[in-house]
Amino acid sequence: MTTTEMILHRHLTANARGHTRGMGRTIKAIREEVAWIWIAKGKPTPPPGVPVTITLRREAVRRLDSHDNLRTAFKPVVDELVKCLGMRDDSDRNDLLDLVYDQKSGPGVLSQAVIVLEWVDA
Repeated sequence: MTTTEMILHRHLTANARGHTRGMGRTIKAIREEVAWIWIAKGKPTPPPGVPVTITLRREAVRRLDSHDNLRTAFKPVVDELVKCLGMRDDSDRNDLLDLVYDQKSGPGVLSQAVIVLEWVDA
């Protein structure tokens, strides 16, 4: 099994307040950071046709609603990872992609996102 852990030192939120240009810049910055982290880890990519599990854990002082806000906060991260891995999309039709969302919260927790890519070697 191949496992790669990446840490995004950024506070992720599902807050959609503000002007669309500012939100667009934030999303672009998140996607660029994820791409650079992926490149720095050596561009880990599974062989074609191998299922991938991506575990996304948000660490922050406060928790988000895990049903939709957590997924919304990770949307730019998932979109960029799907692009980096050469997959078509992150929809339910993609049988090769399994997304697992998790949170860690409490006083003194640093705001960051931990991304873990896992797949079984052929």
